[in-house]
Amino acid sequence: MFTGPYGVFEDGAYSEWLAVRKESLCLVPEGVDDVSAAGIPVAYLTAQMALTKAGFRAGKTVLAPAIGGSVGNAVTQLARTAGAKHAISSTTNHAKAEQAKALGFDEVIDTSFEKLGDGVRRITGGYGADIVIDAIGGEVLAEALGALASGGSLTTLGYAAGRNATIDVTNLIWQRASSPVA
Repeated sequence: MFTGPYGVFEDGAYSEWLAVRKESLCLVPEGVDDVSAAGIPVAYLTAQMALTKAGFRAGKTVLAPAIGGSVGNAVTQLARTAGAKHAISSTTNHAKAEQAKALGFDEVIDTSFEKLGDGVRRITGGYGADIVIDAIGGEVLAEALGALASGGSLTTLGYAAGRNATIDVTNLIWQRASSPVA
């Protein structure tokens, strides 16, 4: 499989054939099928790049809505592994929340019972999220912005829930929010 800039900064990832630099190649681990291997660079590379651009370091609180999505799942896993104080995600139904908890995701907000911002404040004792990585867009983006801690960073990189979002600009002002430039 290959990683690197292909499909992000360079064209060609959907070509039938693609010549890549040798430093962008990595062996597919034994027991990992080609379909799974093809997805690893997409979700995990995207998640790593977003966390890096947002200034992640151990001890930060990270919110990645949609644990069922590849990027939300990857951000949550990478943040937990790298020492996040909280690695929070969300889902829209109780069954998915229970499944995520059974898989070891302890900080999952079930938005069928609780608003995203309320869940983040509950988990963080009112602090909020230092970093939000949103791959959902739409109404979720607006809610995630409201869950930011003061001085927090929001990165949006998808719109599965819609391309349009109405945000409360006071959330930008009061949280002194920023967005890393890609």
